Amino acid sequence: MSKSVTYHWSAIPLTLLIACAPEDSAPPASFAEGCVLNTANACVDCLVLEHDFRIGSVAGPGFISGRGGEDQIVRDGSGNYWLGQREHMNVYGPGGEFIRTVGREGEGPMEFQYAYPFHADAAGNVHVWDPLNLRVTIISPDFALVDEKPLSGRQINDMIAIDDGSLYVMQTWSSDPASLGQPLHVVDAREVLVSFGAEYGPADDPSDFDPLDLRFAAAAPDGSILAAHREEYRIEAWSRDGRLLGSLTGPDLENTPFERGMVTPENPLPNHLSDMHIDASGRAWVSLWLRRADWVENSEEDPEGGLMPVDMDLLNWFQSRIDLVDLETCTLLASHEQDPFFLDFIEDGLVADVEFSSEGAPLVNVKRIGLRGEAGAPRGP
Repeated sequence: MSKSVTYHWSAIPLTLLIACAPEDSAPPASFAEGCVLNTANACVDCLVLEHDFRIGSVAGPGFISGRGGEDQIVRDGSGNYWLGQREHMNVYGPGGEFIRTVGREGEGPMEFQYAYPFHADAAGNVHVWDPLNLRVTIISPDFALVDEKPLSGRQINDMIAIDDGSLYVMQTWSSDPASLGQPLHVVDAREVLVSFGAEYGPADDPSDFDPLDLRFAAAAPDGSILAAHREEYRIEAWSRDGRLLGSLTGPDLENTPFERGMVTPENPLPNHLSDMHIDASGRAWVSLWLRRADWVENSEEDPEGGLMPVDMDLLNWFQSRIDLVDLETCTLLASHEQDPFFLDFIEDGLVADVEFSSEGAPLVNVKRIGLRGEAGAPRGP
């Protein structure tokens, strides 16, 4: 997975979902057929989180700017954590201690306009995606430049590695007549090998697409590519050659269409899916931002009109949730809600969330997560 997020409330377009099956028809039970998520027996206290350590500082070395990119965290082969900071990355040790920065602002080698570390390969190299410089930079464990791979596209929203970084899956909306409106692309640098992800009916116009209708991509253990819609609770599995293998629709969170501009009680920022991770057993871990019932009471007047959260703190409007989904049985196994926003699924059993110091500095918590009772899961309280 990769995705972009900033902490200024007005810079975050949010959306969310929840759909249930029609009352007069039984939902398909098969992911391959297209199923509706069964939420009836979801456990609300079975996901256990255990705080490991904290990344960041209130000031000085290791400070996290909060200007975007910190929702992309990669752990390299040495156990170091790489965290995007727009024009550079902060690197922290296995216990969260600050080690150094990597990169600087610019367009030359080892220079970035928006750095997103998104993959650590078997050789220990870190792959860094820059959607503005349109390239992937590969950096060795000793922080030296290994290679640069140019990309083509416009408004690339997400990037994952497949085949240990020899190929990438890019989420961007294609304007190529041969693949018009397709959101997902397997690429080898600038060469697009296959495009897929959109299904059209006979009356649909494939040129009628919204470039802000994002997908989050993830690689599954069986080699398929999973895609989750940001604006609806829908997860799809696709083959490498672009065949739809299965889909799941989750519950509808009753959003109204958001009219871009002022936020008002009648025009709230919608709920949205914020990340997805597929674990070694093929289960989907989904994070969402959910609007609070009292979000209007936790608002103040925006000088430019409309509402903004009290103290410019999105925690006054939203809280965070993780769902653990068994795709094979279309079952919601467990959910966990909390106030700190989940930033990133770093890897199996490791998640990051963010809190803010009294001075307003972002502080990233690295936590172990698991299903209670499973091997390797935290014990919890």
